[in-house]
Formats: sequence, C-alpha cells, structure tokens
Amino acid sequence: MKILAIDFGGSTVDVVRLHGAEFVAFDSYERGKINMSSLEQFVADVGIDLKGLDEVRVTGGKSHRAVNELNGVLVRHVNEIEAIGAGGKRLFEESGLSARDFLVVSMGTGTCMVAVRGEEFKHIGGTGVGGGTFISLCDLLLKESDPDRLVKLFESGDRWKVDLSVKDIVGEGIGRVPGHMTASNLGKVARGAKEIEFTKEDLAAGLANLIGQTIATSAVFAAKAENLKTIVLAGKLTRINPIKDIIFEVGDLYEREIVLPKNAEYVSAIGAAMVK
Repeated sequence: MKILAIDFGGSTVDVVRLHGAEFVAFDSYERGKINMSSLEQFVADVGIDLKGLDEVRVTGGKSHRAVNELNGVLVRHVNEIEAIGAGGKRLFEESGLSARDFLVVSMGTGTCMVAVRGEEFKHIGGTGVGGGTFISLCDLLLKESDPDRLVKLFESGDRWKVDLSVKDIVGEGIGRVPGHMTASNLGKVARGAKEIEFTKEDLAAGLANLIGQTIATSAVFAAKAENLKTIVLAGKLTRINPIKDIIFEVGDLYEREIVLPKNAEYVSAIGAAMVK
C-alpha cells in the first residue's frame, strides 16, 4: 500500500511517504511560506504527485476540515493523539529497541505527551512551552530567529551568568537535587543589570536551559505519574542540540531513560501513515 501522510503543525507542515513497510520520503515546509487555504491548494503549490497513491492521510491543526477525496484518492483524517502514539511506537521500534511501554514527548509548537502501552495510546497532557516559545523568546530577547545562528549562541554562552543554581541559594544540594542544578531560570537577571554582567550568548544559553528544563521536568513527572521508565523524544525541537542535551540531563537526574530516534521530527506524519 502506498500512503502519503501530512501533518499540519503550528509552525511547519510535514509530509512523508510510506510504500509498503518502508518510508521513502520526508519533507517539511514552513507554514509562513506556503498556501494553507486548503489541502488541495497546499498539494498543488508544493508539487506533490498523487499518482499511484492508495490513500492520503492528514493529521494535526485543522486537518479535520480537509476534503475526503483528492483527485480520486481517499483522504483519511487521523486523530493527532493516535498519530503521535503510532509514530512514537514506529520510531521506538526502528531504534532497535524491544517494544514496551513508554511516553512519547512531541515537541512541536507546544509539547504534547502520549503514553504508549502496546497498541493503546493515552493523551497525558503537555505544556505550552515548545518550538513556538523557543522562536518567540529568541526573537524578542535576542533579536535572532535563525536556528543555526541560535545554536551557535547557545553553545558559546554561559547559562550560569543568568541562572541561579541550587548552590547559589542554599550553598549545597537539597533533597535529590545537586547543587549544580538550576534553582531559578534567569534568576540572576532579576537582581538588576548593574549587579551582574552577561552577554547575548549567556542569555541565549539561559533561554535554552529554560525551555529544555521546562519540557524535561514536565515529561519526567508525566512519566512518573504513569509509571513509565522510558521517554521517547520527538518533534522539531529535537534538532536543537543544546535543548536536547538539557532534557537528557534532567532525565538522568530522575532516572528516566531518554530515547531520541532517527527521523523523530516527523513523528506525527509517520504515525498518521502507520495508523491502521
């Protein structure tokens, strides 16, 4: 069976092709650069060839408003939670890991969390902090929006010029949290610019830490509440290494296994193609 799956995300539209059991193509388009007035217009504008397809699958955003047939090809609407769960399951299995229960954390414009137990997918919740937060804060505070430029800023800055550590406040670790972990994101900035000195790079590092820790802590507590030891990361923010590294750091602290599969940024489109 040949399937074209489209995920209409808040910031990007992802398109994948499944031929039989194998994915043969992955594409992504920025929403601001394409015509999103209808499914028909989108397919025509980006030049998608529908010949030979058995089905088109759509998920995310307002995909439920899409037509039910496109140029004679059936259009199937897939629930976004089902897509994230099925996509996380496929990515997990392709990582060479044995199928077991885990939490999928899809970091898109916001962050959605889905528990996977066999073929059962349960929406746990999420957080409004995600890729949209990342781009917006960086644009507002750093006057930067190019991901490659931002990664360089994150990597060359020192987050401890703007963040308060646990040790800064209590002099040592507290409970299970060691002294070198964050007590207050950007907490030093509140003391006033005259009392601290930090660069644009330092602020960038602090923002990456803020976003990564917020998502990671939410994910860890969701996994603990569901008694799940493993967390599968997915979504566009997996491309930002400094944020990804912070999530791994928090996962280690709370003894949760973090898995980052190949093609994780296409999780919903992959899942839409996989749903039976």
